[in-house]
Amino acid sequence: MDKDQFSLMLSSITSEVSHEISQRYNISELEASHLFYNSQIYRLLEKENTKMWHFSCMTLLLLYETEVKTGKIDIPEEL
Repeated sequence: MDKDQFSLMLSSITSEVSHEISQRYNISELEASHLFYNSQIYRLLEKENTKMWHFSCMTLLLLYETEVKTGKIDIPEEL
């Protein structure tokens, strides 16, 4: 996948996850985006070689919530 394709996909995934965070926690999408962009999960997601983009948005949301609650990242085995 070239850099432009990855960038577009990352933007779409980030938008979906941020929307879900916004809905679950009753916060603005801007605030949700800020929270997600500052997470360790996002830092892994933005690196194509981690293959985190293979996960569904709901899986990424659950990983984000686990990170927020525990401070740990528990990546599923299928990577």
